Amino acid sequence: MVNSKQKGNSGERAIVKILNEFYNTNEFKRVPMSGAFSTIHKNNLTESEAHVFQGDIITPDFFEWVIEVKNVKDVNLYKIFTDCGHTKWDEQLEKERENIKNKKGVILVFKQNNREWLCKVFKKDFTIEVVPRMEFVDSYILLFSDLLNFYLNNK
Repeated sequence: MVNSKQKGNSGERAIVKILNEFYNTNEFKRVPMSGAFSTIHKNNLTESEAHVFQGDIITPDFFEWVIEVKNVKDVNLYKIFTDCGHTKWDEQLEKERENIKNKKGVILVFKQNNREWLCKVFKKDFTIEVVPRMEFVDSYILLFSDLLNFYLNNK
């Protein structure tokens, strides 16, 4: 049986590696204990510390979004499509968006076993046109690699 915490941690490490290689840096890092850290310690964090511990990945100043990572056994894309792009993580993403400091928005990066990394971005967080795999009223779902290539090429 797979430990879901270990699976989540391995997903976060994979995204950190992808981002560091893509941007030729080592500034992307996992948030210690991921989302649990800021939940447990949020009252003891200064505003600048809280800024660093947004999402699952610590991002450099040049990177404009908070990143949430989900590495799961199954992703029901049919359900996402028939629910107008909504995922089971949307409530968490909206809470994250409400607390964002110094970033444009949230990117949900998710992966099903043995598949490529996908991502969900909200249209209100992007002022540029993204070429999506799926487009919905309020969001896009696309390959994470497409988002990186688009973002880097249109910065």
